[in-house]
Amino acid sequence: MNKVEELGKSSLFRDLPESERNKLASIAHPHSFNAQDKIMIQGELAEELTLIVLGTVKLIRRLDTGEEEEVIVLGSGSYFGEFAVVNRGEVRAVTVYAMEKTFALVFGADELNELCDNDPVLGHHVFRAIAKASARRIRTFIADTAYFKSLSKH
Repeated sequence: MNKVEELGKSSLFRDLPESERNKLASIAHPHSFNAQDKIMIQGELAEELTLIVLGTVKLIRRLDTGEEEEVIVLGSGSYFGEFAVVNRGEVRAVTVYAMEKTFALVFGADELNELCDNDPVLGHHVFRAIAKASARRIRTFIADTAYFKSLSKH
């Protein structure tokens, strides 16, 4: 797997210069997961950012009632766990399951933060990418919420 190339395909890192993707590739750890594998568990310490190279995962949130709700399904080029990088010491808000054989690049949050601390330009670009991606997700959430609220009024 060419890690630099895969980072360039991701929605999170595609706008970074190749030189910065090379630096990120040096700390990206390839992992593979089988269908139904738990990749992350709700309530556990959030310690990594995961980029899906190939495959599909679903994010499930266990409610206080014990019921489970599917939050979203993510595919190749998507990512999850970005809050582990931004909010050190937080716990996972969801459990992530592989829906099929899935290949990923995993970044340890401490390792990624150390790389960004030691290279402020890279750090600026990485955190800006995370902020932009988070803003897109929030915008989508707001639009979806407004849509579903309008449906409930009818």
